[in-house]
Amino acid sequence: MNRELVTKSELIHQCTEEEYRRFIRVRTFGMDKVQKRLIREVTWGILLSQSLRLTRIARWVDRTTKLLLSVIKRLSRRLRGDWNEHELRRGHLHAVGKFIGEGTSIVVDTSDLSKAHGKAFEHLDWVYDGSTGETVRGYNMLGVTAVLGKGRQMPLYLAPYSSTCDSYESVNTEVLRAIETVTEATNQKGLWIWDRGFDNQWLFNELAQRRLRFLICGYHHRSVVWHGKTMPIEEVVTQLPLPLFEHIGRRGSKKKTYDIHFAATPIMLPPYWDAKRRKHVELSLWVLVVKGYDPSGKRTFFFTNVPLETDDEQRKMVRRYADRWAIEEEFEFLKQRFALEDVRVRSFQAIERLMLLAMLAFAFLVHLVERFSVRHKRLIPVLCSTQSELDPHANFLYYRIQEALQLACSFIVALNLFKTNG
Repeated sequence: MNRELVTKSELIHQCTEEEYRRFIRVRTFGMDKVQKRLIREVTWGILLSQSLRLTRIARWVDRTTKLLLSVIKRLSRRLRGDWNEHELRRGHLHAVGKFIGEGTSIVVDTSDLSKAHGKAFEHLDWVYDGSTGETVRGYNMLGVTAVLGKGRQMPLYLAPYSSTCDSYESVNTEVLRAIETVTEATNQKGLWIWDRGFDNQWLFNELAQRRLRFLICGYHHRSVVWHGKTMPIEEVVTQLPLPLFEHIGRRGSKKKTYDIHFAATPIMLPPYWDAKRRKHVELSLWVLVVKGYDPSGKRTFFFTNVPLETDDEQRKMVRRYADRWAIEEEFEFLKQRFALEDVRVRSFQAIERLMLLAMLAFAFLVHLVERFSVRHKRLIPVLCSTQSELDPHANFLYYRIQEALQLACSFIVALNLFKTNG
C-alpha cells in the first residue's frame, strides 16, 4: 500500500474532522444535543455522499451496532421533528458576519427546484425550469451569497418557497424575509446586487429605507426625471454618451470576458406610495448604462443609490455587477454536486431543512479553505492536486476541494474497516 497516500489521507481526514466539529459547534450554540447531532450528521453526510437522499446520507453516520434502516428512520423522524431552523440560520450568519465588509458584494437571486415527476411532495408549485425552458412542478428558491473575492464566496441564505403553502403571502414577502434575516447579522454592510427580475420600485424603497446600498439591473419600462424633464428610461439609456471603456473578465467555472463602454447619470424616480409607512417617497438614484454585456449590442442599465460622480467610481461599480455570477455558480454547485433536485423527503418543512443543511455543507467548504489557508497552507495544494489528477477540467475551486475531501475520507473509512475485519 502506498504509504504517502495513506499519510496524506490521514492528515486531510484529521484536519477536516477537527474543523468540521468546530464549524458545527459555533453554528449550533444554544441548541439541544439531539438537534446538534442531527445537524452534524446530516450535513457531514451531504458533504461526503454528494446527495440529499437519507439512504446515502445515513451511510456516513457512525452507526456502531445499529442497522442502516434504523438510522434512516431516525434521521427522517428528526428532520420532521420540532427544531428551530431559524436559530441555526442566525447562528450561521453571526458566525460569518466577520467576513462581510463595506466592500463585500451581497448577491441575491432566485432559482428553481424541479420535481417534474413528483406527485406526493407537499405544497408543489408551478415553476420555470431554467435548464429545459419549460414550466414544471417544483419549488422556487431564494438565495443570498457574499462574494469574498478571488473566486471565493460565502452562502448566507437559501430557502424554498411555494405559493400553495399556507404561510406564503407574496414573492416580495419572501424577499423581505431574506433581507431582514441577513441584515440582522451584517447591518448595513456590503453592496446588494440584484438581477433584472428584481427591478421593482417597492424593492428600491425597502432597501433605501434600511440604508442598504444596492445595484439592480433595470428591465421595466418606467418614466424618470432627467435634467428636469420627465421621460421614459429608454430615452435616457439611448441618449447618454458612453465615453468610458473597460475590459472585464470574471473568475469561476465558466470564464468569460467583456469589452464594455459605460457611463452614469443621476435621475429621480416619480413619487411612490409607501403603503407600509403611509407616505409618498421620492427616490434619487443613479442609472449606470453599459454597452457590451448583451451580445446583441443592446444597452444594459442599472439602478443604484451609490453616488457615481467620478470615472473611477463608475468603473468600480461596473466591475461589481460581475460578482453576480457567484450565486449562479453556487446554485449550479448545489444542484450538481449535492443533487439538490434529487431530494426524496416529501414534507415541505423537511425539504426546507435539507436545503439549509446543504447550504451549510457548501459553507463548510468555504470555511475550510479560509482556515486551511491560515493554519494548514500545505493542505490546499495537496487537495487541489489530488482532484486535478482525477478531473483536470474541474476549474471551480469548491468542486476540487469537495472531491478531494470525499476521496480522502472514503479511503480512511475503508482502511479502518480493513483493519477492523483483519
